Amino acid sequence: MVNVSEIKSRGLKGSIWNFLNMMVNQLKTFIVSLILARLLMPADFGLVSMALILNSILDFLVDFGFSSAIIQKETIDNKEVSTVFWLNLLIGGCCSIIALCCAPLIAWFYEMSQLKSLINVTAWSFLISSFGTLQTALFQRALDFKSPFIAKLISGLVSGGIGIAMAFGGYGVWALVYSNVAGWVLYSVIIWIMSPWRPKFIFKLCLITDMISFGAKMTLSTVINRIVKQMDTLIIGKLYSAASLGLYNRAQSLNNLVIEYSFSSIRSVMLPSLSMIQKDNEAMKYSVLKLLHIISFLTFYFSGIMFICADDILLFLYGEQWVGAVPIFRILSISSISLCLPVIFDAVLTAVNRMTMYLWLSVFRNIILLLAIPLGVKFGFIVYVWAVSIASILKIFPSMVTTKIAIRLSLAEQLIAVGKYILPMGILLVFWYFVNFNTNIYILNIILKSLLYTIFFLVLNLVMGNEGIRIFISLLNGALKRLKSSF
Repeated sequence: MVNVSEIKSRGLKGSIWNFLNMMVNQLKTFIVSLILARLLMPADFGLVSMALILNSILDFLVDFGFSSAIIQKETIDNKEVSTVFWLNLLIGGCCSIIALCCAPLIAWFYEMSQLKSLINVTAWSFLISSFGTLQTALFQRALDFKSPFIAKLISGLVSGGIGIAMAFGGYGVWALVYSNVAGWVLYSVIIWIMSPWRPKFIFKLCLITDMISFGAKMTLSTVINRIVKQMDTLIIGKLYSAASLGLYNRAQSLNNLVIEYSFSSIRSVMLPSLSMIQKDNEAMKYSVLKLLHIISFLTFYFSGIMFICADDILLFLYGEQWVGAVPIFRILSISSISLCLPVIFDAVLTAVNRMTMYLWLSVFRNIILLLAIPLGVKFGFIVYVWAVSIASILKIFPSMVTTKIAIRLSLAEQLIAVGKYILPMGILLVFWYFVNFNTNIYILNIILKSLLYTIFFLVLNLVMGNEGIRIFISLLNGALKRLKSSF
């Protein structure tokens, strides 16, 4: 039997640093995006989303799944790691060339000539990022999240400052572009300096055939996921407008930001921790159930707050020009669980090296999503958002089936672990429909609504005896103790 307590202790320590990483960097991102949203227009954000469409699809190709392979692999030597590093650089360079060649085609598709010059700059992100990808994976393999935290903090603050300065200087959309470029360069440089590992001039593909097989399936799956995910950018940008795309992306980014706070610190240590117990099925089942409880509890808590405070949050933060994002934000908040739970199921398949199943799961989930797109396109923008969001929730069920097959965790146990937290949020949202109030002061509305929702959500979970709240309190107490000792 694997020592689950020891794994939990190491994972918790990693979670603390990763939580600090997430909290500080997301706070930085939030503040920078808040300032830029008030200085720039929705159309500027929409243009950048169009320019970065290839980045969103191909950036994982640079890594080729090697980071997860290195984390998952029980033993690894420097010859293998060096070969992976040089292969990452080669793939990164090829992706940059592909993006440069596709720039005219993307500009033609959207009928916006400005996109070509934007893509000619953002295309270099692939090559730049490939210098730091492996070092980050090595830190994560050792459950060391302190070093990436420092690298992201410094690069984020400097790049954010550059973006704000350029926005104030009237550079418009270029403020967003060069802020991103600065962040890529600085992170790669800093993580390289901090890492004690240096590559040797060794390139032998025969040494990493197992990782290539592992990574190829993960990469193909991820590329399929991202192509389908970027359908939003393609469809909204083409059929509607850059401004509509900007509104959608701002609502989506804010929703993702809040959800990141709910479980990001747990998510990043999930794969390393589960990989350590990959041969102990009982420990895997126990850990996955605990993850389902805590992540469902946190996600439905934050989802409810986002829904009832949507208008106050967006108008307070970004101003009246973003009022069109309110209904989008509400719809996305309801489907937030579709962002969180699949990460657990994917980590399980990766940890136990069921990558063929992982690939077919990805294909099946995206077929579900693609079936919803025509419905939304036919009936308009908001219906499109609803259709895609509902399809995203339905994708959870095949993921549960694969987890049942991989570690023999029954569907009933999984559904109960998640379903227990839907009811409290559902009751409160129905109740809120009848008692909604408005003080005409955005920040006061946010405070009062959040406070009331928090009180009733916690009470309902306690009355129902839901395990998630107990796990949350236990993790919080443990994190506070370890945080004190870490410093």
